[in-house]
Amino acid sequence: MRLLSRKPVPYVMEGDRGKPEDQQTVFYIIPVRVEEQNEAVARYARARQETRGGQVNIKSSKLTAADLTTFVKTVVRIENMAVPEDLIDEYPRLKDMVVEKTWDGEKVYVVESCEDEWFIKMVGETMMIDEINEIFEVSADRGRLTPSEKKSLTSLPTSSSGGQKKSGLKNFTTV
Repeated sequence: MRLLSRKPVPYVMEGDRGKPEDQQTVFYIIPVRVEEQNEAVARYARARQETRGGQVNIKSSKLTAADLTTFVKTVVRIENMAVPEDLIDEYPRLKDMVVEKTWDGEKVYVVESCEDEWFIKMVGETMMIDEINEIFEVSADRGRLTPSEKKSLTSLPTSSSGGQKKSGLKNFTTV
């Protein structure tokens, strides 16, 4: 049996694949192992609370914390991330991390490459839940983390909306 490498694999989000390659954000994802999936399930289970009447309450703060912890354990580097100017105002630390570029005739601020856990967590906090779920699905779907699929404009869809049958990690979060 061949083991999957634990080396980070570059991945371009489905929403970026139609953009020119120099404008695509690349997430370096570590393939998730079974024990890491179990740890993630335990984090999400702690967000759930059953009442005496059998109802289930979800603590959104714990759910968000579980998402961020899983995201930071999954993504180890981000390259070519465009950052809105208002986010730079909100997070002054970004000022030293961005470079000014021109994409499609417009000025943008880009973090060229960053492995800083603070930045990765901030990205996770600002992403849409569908994008976070795409990262989680890809990290668990070993077939999507092969060298031929890792950073391809023509790679197959990875989210459930793309019609591909999924295996491994499912959407933990609820919307």
